[in-house]
Amino acid sequence: MVHGKHSTYSNYGCRCEACREANKVACAKHRDEHPDYYDRYRKKNHKKKLVYRTQYRLDHLNEEKERERRERKCNPEKDRKKKHRYRARKLDAFVEDVDRQVVFDRDKGICGICKLPVDRGDFHVDHVLPLTKGGKHSYTNVQLAHSKCNLLKSDKIY
Repeated sequence: MVHGKHSTYSNYGCRCEACREANKVACAKHRDEHPDYYDRYRKKNHKKKLVYRTQYRLDHLNEEKERERRERKCNPEKDRKKKHRYRARKLDAFVEDVDRQVVFDRDKGICGICKLPVDRGDFHVDHVLPLTKGGKHSYTNVQLAHSKCNLLKSDKIY
């Protein structure tokens, strides 16, 4: 392929960094010179784009589910936070980002239920006043707990 010439791969010239950068500049210049062009294009093709996106998602549903599964497996802490926030919002509770490691350090590795040391790798963050009883998902309402202690406590108030 000749530098700067059209290829079957792309309508924007070759894929070298210089050509890609030149294309970005040209597109930005066009957007500045014709601001209403893109609005008109979006309005005109809104339904077409929506149909395309919907069909694409249906065609690639398995790949998307697999990608989400890999993401959850690679980032268990992020997934855990997301589930806690969802659960709290569902119960219409106050939601604050609670970092498990901050709670561990704050409570000095001691279970808030049985008062015994907790393993840093395997612990739960327990809500003192459970979300189901109107408690908040915040640092003031959470404590460190063994997973067994927390599961036995369930939604009781001690």
